[in-house]
Amino acid sequence: WSKQRECLESGFAEDPNDGDILIAMYHFKNPDTGFQAKALKAIEASAASYEEDIKAVEVKIKNTLDRLKKQRLQWDLARAFNQYAWLICNTTGDYQKAVDYSVKSLELRNWESASYLDTLGHCYFAAKDFEKAVKYQQQAVDKDPGSLGMRRQLKLFQEALNNQRANQG
Repeated sequence: WSKQRECLESGFAEDPNDGDILIAMYHFKNPDTGFQAKALKAIEASAASYEEDIKAVEVKIKNTLDRLKKQRLQWDLARAFNQYAWLICNTTGDYQKAVDYSVKSLELRNWESASYLDTLGHCYFAAKDFEKAVKYQQQAVDKDPGSLGMRRQLKLFQEALNNQRANQG
């Protein structure tokens, strides 16, 4: 655990906004209160930073007349929406906003990105909408059938849905 924590601390020092590092810090098995508080504060700051990026890119899109530049900016906007959604759905925060942002990212990408569909599946899972989690995770797997991680998550989401249905009678 100490070596894992050392690696997380090192990665965090290098990039305190790296979503995957923040997610790993959030899920770290043996945190002390200081480490846990640091992770939560960094997640909140990173989410706020993504929201600032979203607003800035939206302004740029609104103010540009160049179609090619506007198209590139829309990809940047999709990425910012997806980054926010990925961070929040794998940690803590407003899960409904994460779902909404994930949907926006997919709309900007014409629903073609397997990794963005994977994010949407995770968002619905975090929001406890297991039926939609399975639906979108299946779409992600269909687009990228070689992804073991996506297939593993689909199985987890299906189990949660089956358990939910069994508990509802």
